[in-house]
Amino acid sequence: MKLLYSQMSDKEKEKYRSWHPDCAICGHVARSIDHDHETDIVRGALCQRCNSQIGSLECALRLPKGRGFQSLAGDLHRAYAQTGTMDLSRFTNDFPYLGITEDEFIRRLAAVHAQLNRRFIYWTEITSVPLASDAVWHKGAMLRTCGSVFGTGREGRTFPSDLQVTE
Repeated sequence: MKLLYSQMSDKEKEKYRSWHPDCAICGHVARSIDHDHETDIVRGALCQRCNSQIGSLECALRLPKGRGFQSLAGDLHRAYAQTGTMDLSRFTNDFPYLGITEDEFIRRLAAVHAQLNRRFIYWTEITSVPLASDAVWHKGAMLRTCGSVFGTGREGRTFPSDLQVTE
């Protein structure tokens, strides 16, 4: 039977921590109950540092919701964007805990990163009322860079991928 974090009472969480006093990754005092944020399944007890690090690694493998990535997840994506790789040596013990290899993490991060770099056209209905913060925006066509299609002189300009541009 899988234990779901959201269904645990404060008393059950305290009991779980007393049964699992040591961090499952580094062995320090466990103060957090780690759970998968997608499935809500409890994975183990972790110290604050390891719990934060695991959360950031997982965050880096999902498209951000709302304002953006957690700090460390953003750092990983920035490093990947600059060099195509990143130093993951400090996470060596974290990957087995998550059940993935370092290569799998890099592959999945690259897939998320590719999604972050896509640009789309967004549109909203124009009315006589000024645009409000609750306006409904619609996602349209994906943009593409014209420099790769039309040659020199227009690099950096983007157009909808289905737009016919004539010279």
